[in-house]
Amino acid sequence: MGIAKIDFEIGHVIVLTGVGKGFQDGLARESLFDNPDGIVILPSGALVVADTYNHRIRMINKTLTEVTTLAGGGEQGYRNGHCLEAKFNFPQKLCFLANKNQLFVTELNDCIRVIDMHTFQVHTLAVSVPER
Repeated sequence: MGIAKIDFEIGHVIVLTGVGKGFQDGLARESLFDNPDGIVILPSGALVVADTYNHRIRMINKTLTEVTTLAGGGEQGYRNGHCLEAKFNFPQKLCFLANKNQLFVTELNDCIRVIDMHTFQVHTLAVSVPER
């Protein structure tokens, strides 16, 4: 499950990451994702990807050569705090609010989480509570 981009100028699809399924940070061509879903482009040109089955938020640098984990330790769950200590439950869609430098993440557990890109803290914005 790799990530690719379309270069409309030359009319080719360019594979950015490894095409296997799994988890690996490092050189983009060797990196692995497991069911990547939402993708946003930051003002810097870096890409942020919801790596759904790895329960992580990953970043591909602006030169598209390196992948790092931005948030989530890989264990499914729900925990706020510093990005690398936070836990996510199948993160899916992403939205970046540039004027606040915040990344919004939707998850399978019906909540919206916010990553503050200045402090690298994760907190919960909203939770859906089922009716009884």
